[in-house]
Amino acid sequence: MRSDPLGSPRPELLISICNKAVDPQPTCLLRMDAVTQHYEWVDIGLGGDRAVSGVGICGDESRIFHLSAIETTLATRLSVLDRATLQVLAVQSLPEIQDPHSICRRGDEVFIASTGTDEVISYQLVGNELANPRTYWSPTNSRADTHHINSVAVADGDILCSAFGGGGAETSWRTTTEGYIYNIDRDAVVKDGLGQPHTVCPYRDELLFCNSRTGTVETTTTILAYLAGYSRGLAVGPSTIYAGSSFARRSKTAGDVFLNPSDEGPLRSRCALVQLPTDEDLRVEVGMTGLGYEIYDILVR
Repeated sequence: MRSDPLGSPRPELLISICNKAVDPQPTCLLRMDAVTQHYEWVDIGLGGDRAVSGVGICGDESRIFHLSAIETTLATRLSVLDRATLQVLAVQSLPEIQDPHSICRRGDEVFIASTGTDEVISYQLVGNELANPRTYWSPTNSRADTHHINSVAVADGDILCSAFGGGGAETSWRTTTEGYIYNIDRDAVVKDGLGQPHTVCPYRDELLFCNSRTGTVETTTTILAYLAGYSRGLAVGPSTIYAGSSFARRSKTAGDVFLNPSDEGPLRSRCALVQLPTDEDLRVEVGMTGLGYEIYDILVR
């Protein structure tokens, strides 16, 4: 948080922009003042490499942890930044992660969604580096993207994830409606019957998530907002929920739903940061199409 001249808090956001394969850049992490909407790109220490996708982001009291995928090889990089200055503290390759999507920390453990291998991988955090990777959970042990595990989070001390797929050989994760939120530590489904859920996170006394296929921001009991595109990326501030809305495809056969931008069909909607005050109906939408077509994750700094 920063303060304006009157001392009021001014949230600063870090926004991870994904799927920039047509225009790879040295960074895919954006810093934005939530009030003035001023933004600048943040160095994530890739050197001569260029990122095609920025994905999961999380933080602790002193650091920011950000995942990205590198051009050509799609290798996974973890960038560790100083939370106060955003200076790069460390950059690490994670060869055991394929198609990274999300990251969270619990104590001295870090968890990453390795979507391409259908796993949640855990690590020991040693200084600014990750060590001793192991499979923490997999719905299939298939080492193939079948359930499309796409977010991991800590809620009440437990590790949760969101995923969708597993509907059989004739059902792709791209078309399935069998999305779910799962408590890994309790081996329990929290909510199912969802349409491509993403970005599960704790919110008050329940959970918040994006039901991306319907373009909504929801809790486990109610719909909080309808967005104009594929909903993905959430962060909770003191009085505002920040949500990402991305370009999406509309299919003639799938009905009135949003499809992943990599699917077939006309590209519609828009990329925007949507600010949803928790105590009033007014919301603010910040257009971001000039910066990228898709938002993956958001962090309040």
